[in-house]
Amino acid sequence: MEISERLWEESMRSIDARFARAERDIDELYSRQCEIEKLSIQIGEMLKHHEKTQEKHGKRLDNLESRPVKYFDKFISGIIGALTGSLTAALISLILK
Repeated sequence: MEISERLWEESMRSIDARFARAERDIDELYSRQCEIEKLSIQIGEMLKHHEKTQEKHGKRLDNLESRPVKYFDKFISGIIGALTGSLTAALISLILK
């Protein structure tokens, strides 16, 4: 009887130790899971902020790229107007001579 009680106690200590390790591991996994959830939320917020910033930069870039085209169009319009005016003046001067 004494041997079986001793074996029983050793078995229970072994089971209790494994159970304690398992509980500790579960607690550690739970805390890591909570940290991962927080990190995923933070990454989501960072992505939203990054998308907004990228959108703003895209709009600014479009404005900067279209600005020289506007100036070039004005320049060409001015040249066409000047040529038209010169040709008209030349034709009128030829007609009046």
